Amino acid sequence: IFLGPDSVTLAVATVSGGKPAVSKVVTIPLEKILMPEGEAAKKRAFFDTDFLSRKEALARAISSGMVEIGARTKDVVVSLSHQVSITRYFLMNPVDKRFWKTSVQMEAKKYIPFPLDGLNNDFMVTPGISEAKKNMLGVLLGVTPQLALNQVLGVVRGLGLNPIAVEPSHCSVMRQWQVAGVLGGDGQCQV
Repeated sequence: IFLGPDSVTLAVATVSGGKPAVSKVVTIPLEKILMPEGEAAKKRAFFDTDFLSRKEALARAISSGMVEIGARTKDVVVSLSHQVSITRYFLMNPVDKRFWKTSVQMEAKKYIPFPLDGLNNDFMVTPGISEAKKNMLGVLLGVTPQLALNQVLGVVRGLGLNPIAVEPSHCSVMRQWQVAGVLGGDGQCQV
């Protein structure tokens, strides 16, 4: 399930022979469903999450899409558009793994243009190399407002679905490329 302020896209995907296979895709425009007649869309500086507060309409859109694609599973991956989440990649000086959580939070303040309070975040650390060929830690950081995450999980779980992952769309694309063999690697996202 891909969620964005303009549409919901649902797809049935399986892995066959180590390659992803998409059997059906449906996109449901949200403008007419979520915007009452005459109401203008509001633009936000960083996040456009107003559509998530219209839970019943969003649930109807997802439910009708699930029926249209003939979904037979309750397990779903929810991919959040760039209007709902922010993804950043940065290098930082090496620190012991037990200090990553604190160190990444401090370093992230340089790359996220507003306070991290009220944001849900997760990160992945991989080896990185600076332009000066110095060993560094490469950090892939994803953030989304906690309220938005709660709304997404509430709608999805309210439909009886089991969200096995909620991730920024950038990570969904990378994961699919890896499954398809377009990218090498160890099964983790790459930037």
